[in-house]
Amino acid sequence: MTGDRYAVHQLGDEGFTPLRLLLGIEAFGVTVRRAGAGEQVVAEHSEEGEDGNEELYVALSGTAEFVVDGETVNLPTGGCLAVRAGASRSAKAVEDGTSLLMVGATRGQAYRADGWELGYDAFEIYKTGDHEAARSAYRNALDQAPESAILAYNLGCCEALTGHPEEALEHVVNAVASRPSLRELAGTDSDLDSIRADPRFPAAQA
Repeated sequence: MTGDRYAVHQLGDEGFTPLRLLLGIEAFGVTVRRAGAGEQVVAEHSEEGEDGNEELYVALSGTAEFVVDGETVNLPTGGCLAVRAGASRSAKAVEDGTSLLMVGATRGQAYRADGWELGYDAFEIYKTGDHEAARSAYRNALDQAPESAILAYNLGCCEALTGHPEEALEHVVNAVASRPSLRELAGTDSDLDSIRADPRFPAAQA
């Protein structure tokens, strides 16, 4: 429920809850992720560049095992972990029902929503297997945030899956140039199998 002065949302068992969007928050990014034992709850990323977010992770339930710049950090229920921009981080759930509250913003700057939020609906479409519709949704999202590396990358995946190799290569190359950590993902992402042999493909570059 959302009003002019406050907003309320009851967390459920969903794997991902975009709290910033649901509650109309504009000052910082905030989400909740939930996973079962052994499942990834935070994808590896580094929040690179001048706009990289500082992030706070709070274990609401269960236990998460983080790897921060190669160092293992266990976060049990009630544990709080702050990670600076530029440090690589990832996490998997140790127990079923592990849930993490994640808050992020860029130090010294007014908050600006990251492109992944604009692509949330597109990703939901992608999961249904309708890659053509997801391609259209990602194009619309990228039009709103043309600087977003993750939106460009995901659009490239959908283009590769729907027979648009030139557009896919352009978006994946641009995404990796903007966010180099995506190079490793591109090298193993099955969505990009149809374009991986092209010499322009980022994973093939030195």
